[in-house]
Amino acid sequence: MITGLLPSQNRQATHYGVSRLTIRHAVSVLADTGVVEPHGAAGTRVLQPESPGQRALVRAGHGERLVH
Repeated sequence: MITGLLPSQNRQATHYGVSRLTIRHAVSVLADTGVVEPHGAAGTRVLQPESPGQRALVRAGHGERLVH
């Protein structure tokens, strides 16, 4: 289930004071775990967590990794 769209990578980079490459990497990690779904120029869609593991990943602090 789609819950919304992320702001553009340029906007996020400016907001968080990081490079667009950093934002791109973070979006890639989130896409690999099924939290977001990138759609090129149409934006990156935020997906509703479908499993307890995904919900835990969303709650995990910056830089933390989940152990399965």
